Amino acid sequence: MSGRPILCIDVESNSLHGKAFCVGVVVLDGNQTHSFRSRCPIEGDVDPWVKENVLPALAEVEQTHPDLRSLAVEFARWFARHHHGCDVFVDCGYPVEMNFFAEVRRADSRFAPYPIHEVATMFLAAGMDPDLNRDNFVLLRWDDVDIGEGKGSR
Repeated sequence: MSGRPILCIDVESNSLHGKAFCVGVVVLDGNQTHSFRSRCPIEGDVDPWVKENVLPALAEVEQTHPDLRSLAVEFARWFARHHHGCDVFVDCGYPVEMNFFAEVRRADSRFAPYPIHEVATMFLAAGMDPDLNRDNFVLLRWDDVDIGEGKGSR
């Protein structure tokens, strides 16, 4: 890795191609230095998968914005202050994070998260399952991982 701080972003949307409604970001340089967490109402009928798998994890995240546009504007301002010198990471960023980035770009034409690094692609390049359960991944002890034999895959 570059030794630079890492900016990790995760976006939740109402289905894979639906509108974003929750954004979480951390900047890490060995410790968490900055964070952003915001939520707006879900537009339209809630997707059944989102209702079952996403909303329970977000039960304690309060709505901070009345709509996606205001959330995107605030995120663009936050990003402008905190992304300099960072490597930007998403995990399986298409379509959810990329659609959110397009929304942010419409709100602020200066928004340009470049380059964007992809966690799942790094797993694949390392010979690991790109769809590895992330909760299991963080529990791995690196000295127990043998990439050559696919150890650590689900």
